[in-house]
Amino acid sequence: MADDPTPQGSFLRRFTARISASFNRLLRRNTSGSRATPVPLASGPDAPTTSYPGAALLMRRVSTDVTSTPTNATATTAPADIPFDRLTPVVTPPSSQGGPLLPRGFPPLANPAAALAPDEASTDPRSGRAHARSTDKVKPPPYDPLGETEVQLQHGSPAGLWFNPGPTALATALSTSDVAMQRAIDLLVRERMVVFDVGAGFGLLSLVAARRCTEGQVYAFEPVPDYAALLERSASRNSMHHLHVEKYALGDRDGEARLHLSGRPGHSRLDIAGLPPEPAGLLPVALRTVDQVVGKSLAPPPDLLVVDVEGAEASVLRGAAHVLRAARPVVVLSLHGTGAAIAKLLDSFGMDAYALGAGDARPPTAAHRWAVGFPRERVHLQTYVGPLSHRAIVEPDRVR
Repeated sequence: MADDPTPQGSFLRRFTARISASFNRLLRRNTSGSRATPVPLASGPDAPTTSYPGAALLMRRVSTDVTSTPTNATATTAPADIPFDRLTPVVTPPSSQGGPLLPRGFPPLANPAAALAPDEASTDPRSGRAHARSTDKVKPPPYDPLGETEVQLQHGSPAGLWFNPGPTALATALSTSDVAMQRAIDLLVRERMVVFDVGAGFGLLSLVAARRCTEGQVYAFEPVPDYAALLERSASRNSMHHLHVEKYALGDRDGEARLHLSGRPGHSRLDIAGLPPEPAGLLPVALRTVDQVVGKSLAPPPDLLVVDVEGAEASVLRGAAHVLRAARPVVVLSLHGTGAAIAKLLDSFGMDAYALGAGDARPPTAAHRWAVGFPRERVHLQTYVGPLSHRAIVEPDRVR
């Protein structure tokens, strides 16, 4: 075939020569030592699967036992299942050795337990719980009615006053509740009067009275602590330092009583008045009488006695018998279906009772909501009967 002059013979000769030359070069490369001899690959589960022209990449599994820490480690390449906080510190060789730049190891911790402190967000499978940042632990404060912002009332007798409504009904917050009593107080109170507001609640009537008697005193009696605190905030907001909040109840005896709390704000009542709407528990409260408060000089005798105690008004009047006969104050009451009994009781004290907003001067009945009582000998006060009896005083859309 070597002497074949045809084109096919020339091609075969050239092809054979190239294969022989390539094979000879391969033999010389493996035996000449010009190249580095391949290093056998490391064996074991961590051995790499690909060979490299240089030294093999050594991989090793680091023991999780922190007590057996080698000091001559040269590289750290950890599988994904090795926890990073258990890696062996790495010693970086000096640059004079010409070695590769390796990551610098972390210095040992003075307090290893500090590394596991819950100051960072992480889920640690060893502890089985999630750690949160310290800022994530801050919870919003619970609802606090004392933190409500005061509103400035815009209608009726309390217009212009700052009032903290708390959880009260919207009608009270808008000063459209008990309009007749608001206007009666606004009409009857003078600058140097002493006013008792029994069952003050959130204190709207007390604020109306305090604005009128700037040189007098207002004593608000409210046994529910949250309501009393709201009234104190409102009084401070209006700079009414002559308004005093007394945190006990008034009745016909001295001692203690049970106050039935209500789910409706402002509707709590003493046990002698029965259960309130939406009962929400019992609150033991201190109980005194108007006669005792005045007799022990806890307050001067009132010129105006305002009573709104959710059906226990007669009990308050019986406990004020001496004051009503001696000091002869004007009385303004919320009736709660006790109008006939109130009229009879005031008559026994020498006072005439009139229904507020009845349209004419008439004694209150069970159908009336508010009443006012005047001492019979104070004839000049009878001039207020006409304005107080007129139905216009209960229309909330009218201003004073």
